[in-house]
Amino acid sequence: MVSENDIFSAFAWQRLCAVRVANGQRPERSSKLGRAIDGRMALGVPLTYMGHMVCHALVRLPLGQGAKLPLPQIAQVLRRELNQANTPWSIRRFATFMAREPDTSSLLYGGTHDARADLMVTAAG
Repeated sequence: MVSENDIFSAFAWQRLCAVRVANGQRPERSSKLGRAIDGRMALGVPLTYMGHMVCHALVRLPLGQGAKLPLPQIAQVLRRELNQANTPWSIRRFATFMAREPDTSSLLYGGTHDARADLMVTAAG
């Protein structure tokens, strides 16, 4: 089952992919959709906790595929990746990685971002 946010995110990404292909981007060029997720619920942390609990669910598709796939199919892919990333194990793994990284100043939130092909959104539920 997908949420309204899944559908909205899928629509925005699909249309952005279509516009980029129409404006000369190669259809095989990779495009990434990153969705910021709030890890508090997965870990049972109260919503009043103001500390950092954000991680990302990332999906990659070629621009041409993102432009042509049916909206429900894209939304299902986004929901699947969000569900896989929003688990206690996944969030703890991310926190462990961050804790062991000697210089976090070199890390990018959600990885590298190519403004000509990628989209980052905030997902609620």
